[in-house]
Amino acid sequence: MRAPGHVRTLGAAVGTTALTAYAAVKASWALGVDVGVRNAAQWHRMLDSLSDGERLAALWRTVGLDLLGVALLLVLASSRAGRASAPARLLRASGWLAGAALLLPGAAGLAVTLGPTTGLWPAAPGDPGPLADWVFVVVYGSFAAAGAGYLLVSASWRSRASHGPVPEHARS
Repeated sequence: MRAPGHVRTLGAAVGTTALTAYAAVKASWALGVDVGVRNAAQWHRMLDSLSDGERLAALWRTVGLDLLGVALLLVLASSRAGRASAPARLLRASGWLAGAALLLPGAAGLAVTLGPTTGLWPAAPGDPGPLADWVFVVVYGSFAAAGAGYLLVSASWRSRASHGPVPEHARS
């Protein structure tokens, strides 16, 4: 078993990288770069059908939420486990909830996206939509990886908390 500090660092790195990848795709779209767009006309018609506020919310809000997610991961990863205070419980609960809320839909989305590619079931007939398949792998993969990162960090944090305060000489 890895030391809690290594698990915590791995979880923070995985989660931060995943959230940053997703934010980069959304930020590129918000800035007008058609990365991962296979049908630009259809994509722009879809964006044009949104009001300015809806477009702003659909693109930049996600980037902001990802940055908030990175901040929570870093707080969880760098916090010291100590007594089970209300803020500590709230932090741990936030980490566990964020992990589950991201991992479950991310894994389901990856399964749906990769099913036809891996031959588990045929692709749905009809219009594939404006985005390339790899975009969905990045999006759902980012959700799943970020969720796993939160769970790793939260499990490590909980493990440290359950052993009581860290002795002064053992703090890093």
